[in-house]
Amino acid sequence: LLQRLAILVLSLGAVACSTTDSLYNGRGSVINAGFNSTDSKVDYEYSESTTSGTTTKKIAANWNANDRLVVYAGSVSASTKSNPVYTLSDGGGTKSATFKGGQLQGTLTEGTTPLYAYVEKTGQTINESNSTVTVDFTGQTGTLADATSRDVLFGTTTYSTAGVNVGFNHLMAIVRLNLTLPKAGNCSITLQNEDPNYSTGNYDGRLYSSVTLDATTEALKSGTKAMTLSLNGNVAVTAGSNVFYV
Repeated sequence: LLQRLAILVLSLGAVACSTTDSLYNGRGSVINAGFNSTDSKVDYEYSESTTSGTTTKKIAANWNANDRLVVYAGSVSASTKSNPVYTLSDGGGTKSATFKGGQLQGTLTEGTTPLYAYVEKTGQTINESNSTVTVDFTGQTGTLADATSRDVLFGTTTYSTAGVNVGFNHLMAIVRLNLTLPKAGNCSITLQNEDPNYSTGNYDGRLYSSVTLDATTEALKSGTKAMTLSLNGNVAVTAGSNVFYV
């Protein structure tokens, strides 16, 4: 949802990627998750004023010990939520990991019942009463951990006793800012929407201060469009290279 942004003299863009995880063992007591050598949890792309043109880089594809997976069967509601949620049992810090502990709830019909899966994040709110996911982009600190907590990982498939594959889509994008500064101090860091059609509301770029997504279709239900999005307060910087994520 972050496209055509600018900060200082840098023109930035961001793209999303998808990964594939697997849900096995009947009602789902184990999830085997993994990334191949070319995938990562988040992709980002940015352009620099250099002879090399556009450079694409990736954030390492490692599962973390605090990653949790929640799966809903049939609909996103309290009665259809996997119980308990899946937690990482092996493979933390690597590209392949195993999640255990969850049992699918509700009515399960072979090849028919839809499954909705999320990587549970502390920076998001899943409202099971109206089947939405809300993310707040204000107050960002610029750390990678804070930025990834606002990245919605959503996947859907149908139930199968033989095992199912869930492709997780990144519905948010992370922009990596590498700022080289002449001296240390404190400064404000702001992304600015430079789309010329912003004032009319008919622009392609999407910069929001918050969004609410449909938890079963991943579509944008509502959002507060923003002309700018700033990191929280005055940010301490050093002389030389400073890296921030938004």
